[in-house]
Amino acid sequence: KGELCKSPYKNRNEALIHTDTINNVDYAGVVYLNNHTLDNGTKIYSEKNKLEPNVIVGAKPNRCVFYKKDIPHSVGIDWNIEQRKTIAFFLRLET
Repeated sequence: KGELCKSPYKNRNEALIHTDTINNVDYAGVVYLNNHTLDNGTKIYSEKNKLEPNVIVGAKPNRCVFYKKDIPHSVGIDWNIEQRKTIAFFLRLET
């Protein structure tokens, strides 16, 4: 939370809407570890410049969300939570 207060997102409830640009992967994902809140999860958009997400996945311990790496998404920010602990991962499909 301390680092977020120093960032350009300090007055927002989400981080930058982006796509993952890692080469040789097809999917990205997140496993939430430490809190149970809708606002601290992941927001998924149909278009990068869209103002509202199509899907909001709330953080819940052991919940996993994954999506194609080129899907626009952002990290939700819940200012009532001190730390957001997650595991991010990437998958490549072999053909």
